[in-house]
Amino acid sequence: GNLNPPGHTFPTDHIYLAYEPIDEPLELRAPGDLRIFVIRKSEYVISSFRQGVQDFGIDLTDEAETVRANLSHVNALAPQIEAQLGSGDCETYQAGDETIESCQFQVAIDVLPGDALGTLTGESSWNLDFGLYDSDQSNGLDPSRYYEQTITTACPLDYFEPGIQETLYSLLGQR
Repeated sequence: GNLNPPGHTFPTDHIYLAYEPIDEPLELRAPGDLRIFVIRKSEYVISSFRQGVQDFGIDLTDEAETVRANLSHVNALAPQIEAQLGSGDCETYQAGDETIESCQFQVAIDVLPGDALGTLTGESSWNLDFGLYDSDQSNGLDPSRYYEQTITTACPLDYFEPGIQETLYSLLGQR
């Protein structure tokens, strides 16, 4: 996790995949045979550094619905995914010095490995947040003190095939 006040005053349950400023959008593709079940849209209504910018979060699950992943700070959805959004459940909230309007859309969109999910431009963040939660495992936290999501947090890199996993871990330095 990461401590990064005011947005993250507690350790996070996800990793950050940081990238350098880019001229062309980076394509984000599905990491496996999964189902998108929630899409979150955030618009930064008041912000000192990203006012008027919007980004998306994509929540995915496996067929058994035991492993869930979320990808956040996606700047644009792939057209075939965006076309399937209906009405969202929206709210406005404060996070530090920002006012954010957040809408959540319940969907059921099946994706295959390599299918386009969206693009990253760095407009809202130079990070892709990547969280993974596995209900078949526990990380040893006391369930009376933490949310279920926190108790089932797992490292997303551990769920890739060995060759890809080695490549991803090599980008982190020491393991």
